[in-house]
Amino acid sequence: LSQMDADGKYDVLLGIEQFREHLGGVLAVTLPDGMGRKIEVSELDLGVVREGIAYLETV
Repeated sequence: LSQMDADGKYDVLLGIEQFREHLGGVLAVTLPDGMGRKIEVSELDLGVVREGIAYLETV
């Protein structure tokens, strides 16, 4: 998850963007929203993604 390209962008986010372009529109990403619930978002907060990757590297 923490791999980056030469410009310092996360490969996983680049992959998501490429997939969105392949679909030709808005990409809905399903995220957990508590126990047994989900939420769909069309944008990812880069700061939150960084925090999540940093956390996952510690566990």
